[in-house]
Amino acid sequence: MLKYILNVVIYLSLAVWIGGLVFFGAGVASLVFQQGILPNHTMAGAVNSAILGRLKDIEIVAGVLLLGGTFYTAFRYRHWLNWAVLLLSLGMLGTAGYYSSILYPKMESLRVAIGDFDNIPAEKMEMKAEFDRGHILYSTLVKGVLGGGVLVLILHTVAFVRYTELHASRYRRLENDWRQLTEKGNPADAAGEPRVAAATPQKSVPEAIPKKPVAAT
Repeated sequence: MLKYILNVVIYLSLAVWIGGLVFFGAGVASLVFQQGILPNHTMAGAVNSAILGRLKDIEIVAGVLLLGGTFYTAFRYRHWLNWAVLLLSLGMLGTAGYYSSILYPKMESLRVAIGDFDNIPAEKMEMKAEFDRGHILYSTLVKGVLGGGVLVLILHTVAFVRYTELHASRYRRLENDWRQLTEKGNPADAAGEPRVAAATPQKSVPEAIPKKPVAAT
């Protein structure tokens, strides 16, 4: 029962993590910076940063759940697919932990220090360049985590299908062994002959006892 629950946990954590990253990249970051959506880039950056702050917490929770489920499957089944999934999950969580707890706070402090991104003064151009480098690194790491999540999803599904097929073949083999064992106990079944019900012995009808002739008087 536990293996099925943890399997559901793995798929749910992957769905939340991958779906959150895809939605943020396609539905938030690419939208808020479009012309006419928000008044200026400074406000767009503030909105993007606020959403990103919530997303990083969701990523950490999903990563911990994913790591727990893959840790169990790796030590239970001990197949290289499960070990690969565990290592990938560990790398994803470590990467997300880095850009969530180290890189994001640094970029956020730079954003606040720069202030107005629409009119950046000359003395803050160095901070803007550092912010841009951090943004590129952040985007690269997120894309790596997203690719790792897709790979984990594929490998875990392959391992799960392999386990179910192996379990089903083992059940069929036991069923065939049991059938052969039961057929050996009945020679007629082993020879493929139909069973014939045993004839019920019938009682012999006694012959009529001849009567003695009666003497004429």
